[in-house]
Amino acid sequence: MNAKPGSSGKAKMITLLIGSLVVALAAGCSATAAPQVAAGMILASHHASLDQAFPLDGQRVNGELHVFVTEPESKLKFVDFFVEDSAGEQVRIRRDDTAPFTPMPDGEPLRLDDLGEGRHVIIGELHDLDGGTTVARAEFEVAATTDQAPPTTPTGEIWRPRPGTSWQWQLSGKLDLSVEADVYDIDLELTSAETIAQLHAAGRRVICYFSAGSFESVRSDAALFPASVKGKAMDGWPEQWLDIRAIDALAPVMLGRLDLARAKGCDAVEPDNVDGYANDTGFNLRAADQLAYNRWLANAAHERGLAIALKNDLDQVRDLVDYFDFAINEECFSWNECELLTPFIQAGKAVFGAEYELSTGSFCSKAIALNMDFILKDWNLGAARTSCR
Repeated sequence: MNAKPGSSGKAKMITLLIGSLVVALAAGCSATAAPQVAAGMILASHHASLDQAFPLDGQRVNGELHVFVTEPESKLKFVDFFVEDSAGEQVRIRRDDTAPFTPMPDGEPLRLDDLGEGRHVIIGELHDLDGGTTVARAEFEVAATTDQAPPTTPTGEIWRPRPGTSWQWQLSGKLDLSVEADVYDIDLELTSAETIAQLHAAGRRVICYFSAGSFESVRSDAALFPASVKGKAMDGWPEQWLDIRAIDALAPVMLGRLDLARAKGCDAVEPDNVDGYANDTGFNLRAADQLAYNRWLANAAHERGLAIALKNDLDQVRDLVDYFDFAINEECFSWNECELLTPFIQAGKAVFGAEYELSTGSFCSKAIALNMDFILKDWNLGAARTSCR
């Protein structure tokens, strides 16, 4: 799904007029203004451009949106647009084959109030001159304009786990919902809203994992990263470090991921790899750059009613403890650095941790003495888990 470097990234803008079920198609932006995106994606923006666009699929939105469908590289023959009803039936509402490349800067945004609250689906079938078809589909939820908080979080209140909260961390394999833990930390993209609702129904809180400091080519929004922010390969992982100084360039992806976490009902997020400044990234990152980026992430999460974890980044704990709601750490007992996390405990905020190589007998008593909640995990972060308490 990655866009080729230097590709045009042309886009189409759709206006959905609910009363008459008419969709108008227009070109969105010039090639220089649009971000690099993969063909067959549906993007949305609160402005009539792609500058601040985010993937519409999985979002919980309200107000008005401009909606864009990205083109395949070959020339378009026509585009069919469909809406999907609650029974899953698709109804074609317009075919555009007259002037798909003609700009219409006065195109109206999608008025979400007209759609009504709840789940909606927009589908675009893009047909090219060679007979190929690309399907773009976006399922989203229209939220009430007065309630932007996640369904499980009262308006204005953010969940903050305290020391003594048990946790499970599973990022691979079929999710085991039977683990006796207060909190589940799971993959944001790979976990459905229905699964998160199941965990909530069982009394669990949910932390949603994504990487905020590295590029992963397998992610559905990978094509939204400009080449300029991709740095050196991470040691031991099929990922590349990001230039976290370029917050404006990263914002469409990271804010889209936070919006997705809110839409799916996550209670909190775990943005990983937020210590690039201490690694060989290929960029001249300073500690101040990392602090600025991490604080920006924390503020953006809180604006969406989400709690946020500080992942590792031990040398900046004292500067960030007031911005983050809890901490998640890997192997601080292996490296004899867990004392650096005590400001979170002193602030009444949980420290969740995992060890991979040590035996529970060598670190659990120390974790309990520090009032930290540690588990023993395999490197693949499957379902297997041994908890210290």
